[in-house]
Amino acid sequence: MVPALSSALAALYPNYLNSLGLTDPKTGEQLTLGENDTYTPYLYTLINTSLNEYLTANFDSDAEIQTYLDELQEDGVFVTSETTQASMHSTSTSALETRTATPRR
Repeated sequence: MVPALSSALAALYPNYLNSLGLTDPKTGEQLTLGENDTYTPYLYTLINTSLNEYLTANFDSDAEIQTYLDELQEDGVFVTSETTQASMHSTSTSALETRTATPRR
């Protein structure tokens, strides 16, 4: 019974999310799910930004960042879809290239 309920709720979610009228605060673009999915890329951008901020604030070297990212992947903490992995890989590369904050522990 739970899978049927879960499937029914999942089917309703795009309409619910679209009815909220969410917008990107920087661009004003409406965030929607469906044929013109602008919500998922926006959400990935938020996750990528958050990960980069965490990495730059909490690790002393690029080697420590890479070790942390490798351990996350081994433990299955990273999202594992191919699309998201590619996005997360570009995030880790971006973090390694653009790290400017003073690390804190």
